Amino acid sequence: MFKVHTALDSLYISIFQEAFDSDGPEDGPKICSVLGAIVLAENPLSPSAIAMLLDFDSKKVLSLLSPMHPLLIFKESVDHPVWLFHKSFPNFIMYPARCTKWSFHISFPDHYLKLTIGCLELMTKGLENNMCRLPDAVANSGVEDLQRRVELYINHTLLYACKS
Repeated sequence: MFKVHTALDSLYISIFQEAFDSDGPEDGPKICSVLGAIVLAENPLSPSAIAMLLDFDSKKVLSLLSPMHPLLIFKESVDHPVWLFHKSFPNFIMYPARCTKWSFHISFPDHYLKLTIGCLELMTKGLENNMCRLPDAVANSGVEDLQRRVELYINHTLLYACKS
């Protein structure tokens, strides 16, 4: 019986093998962490945001992503978001029955926990009282330039962490 995803799964495996050593990449755990962040993120993250959340160097994240151009859409910049090329990719990489190369498999609970811990650590380090320099005793609806203040005082990764 023909499995629906067989051809697509073969394509994904061959892309990984072409991009990395066939026995598994030297940076395998880091690659999996980065892919896990991309696949599990609520909104597309930039390499610099992924680096902040996973405590990696942003240039390292970009270099880990470089061989994955057939799977991901991104610019060679640490500040532009990384998009999945195809919606079927998360279904492939998160299910062991489909992603038979364990060095590339993303375990939902493990990687979601890493992303959650990264968000919590970033919030612990980055949040402070009255970050947006709001006047005393005013409701958010009473601040005419609230959106400008948020953009000015809260970086995108911290904002992502707080919302996610």
